[in-house]
Amino acid sequence: MQPQVNRDAVTMDPPTPTAEPVRVVEQTAAPVEPASVERGVARTESISSFAPHSIAAGILAILMLVWGGVAMARAGFGGDLRDPVVEVFGLSGNTVSGMIVAGLGLLLLLAAISRDRGPVVFLAIVVGIAAVIFTIEPNTGDEALGVDTTLPLLIAIGSGVVLLTALALPTINRRTQHVERS
Repeated sequence: MQPQVNRDAVTMDPPTPTAEPVRVVEQTAAPVEPASVERGVARTESISSFAPHSIAAGILAILMLVWGGVAMARAGFGGDLRDPVVEVFGLSGNTVSGMIVAGLGLLLLLAAISRDRGPVVFLAIVVGIAAVIFTIEPNTGDEALGVDTTLPLLIAIGSGVVLLTALALPTINRRTQHVERS
């Protein structure tokens, strides 16, 4: 015979505190060296990266800065900035064109130094489009730039190379670990 259980009548008493409050004591442990670290062994790790788009943008930027700086120095800032038209490395320009080329070169150099692909791509597109426009129509703005078609054509080609480099070639990251035992 099985005992009968009344399943409807369940009563529970509320819990009564039986223990005293617990006092927490802070303990500090001695520092433990990680298992992977051995005494007398020095481990160093270096990470290097090679960004071809930054190198290409940096080269074009330096060439643009040099050309623009020499053009501004030769043409000068006294009087009308459109006169005189000077030749730098066989390419004609004046103070205005020197300022524009040097300014865009400075922006491109900053983008190259950042090693970020986005600014390099953006500036390569902007500089390339502007260079193509001035290659097609070099006398824009009442000949304010004093350039022939050769300088903007070279800049457009350089911008195209930078753009293709930025879009096609990956950044190469290399991690090197060196272990030295003493």
